Amino acid sequence: MLESRHRSLVVLIIVLVSVFLFVSCGEPTFCELNNISIIANPDNAFRIFGTDEDISLIEKGPGLVLCYYIADDNFDNINKKAITVFKTSSNPFLFIDSDSIVGVMSDISGEDKDFKLNLYAFKNENTVPGSPVYNMDLSSYVDRYTLNADFTATEIDWENKTFTITDRSSNSYVFSFDYSEEDINEASIIILAAFTSGVGNFSDSYWSSLKQVGKFSYQNK
Repeated sequence: MLESRHRSLVVLIIVLVSVFLFVSCGEPTFCELNNISIIANPDNAFRIFGTDEDISLIEKGPGLVLCYYIADDNFDNINKKAITVFKTSSNPFLFIDSDSIVGVMSDISGEDKDFKLNLYAFKNENTVPGSPVYNMDLSSYVDRYTLNADFTATEIDWENKTFTITDRSSNSYVFSFDYSEEDINEASIIILAAFTSGVGNFSDSYWSSLKQVGKFSYQNK
């Protein structure tokens, strides 16, 4: 008799705790944007486009993160490492440290020896980007199940250390980056982008792969 009551009490406690967690925290939502992709053009323009029913599940909008590295050669080789580093750093949540570093790309073959480069995230003005949307919320580019963000112009201002993207409606967004003068002589800054469908504490963050969307050479005046 006592054992039966004990069993019933345990079951009741489990049910009550489950109900409490469900009511207080909300039902988890999971989504993954399989049909959205980044399309880059040769003229440093890019588009994030596609249709996916899971867009309707994203409470805080799909987000865009813009990354970069500065180098003087071997872009294809470095891009492959950047993609790998980003994938590792964004599984399951993207971590960007206080210096805007997403990760370190190592064992890059150069003329003299193997070397390392940092993959950085652009700052929102002077602030390191944070979750859930990181650099930019793409909600305004969503129409029901379709995401269509068409950035028709991008520009680097080396003197002011800013990167500007402009959409087809002439809205401009300015981000900042850092560099040392000795690091950029005859160098290029390579811009890469990824998007996420992460929607909160109870949802998995699904990241696309990084995609190169721009390359700007330093002009020494």
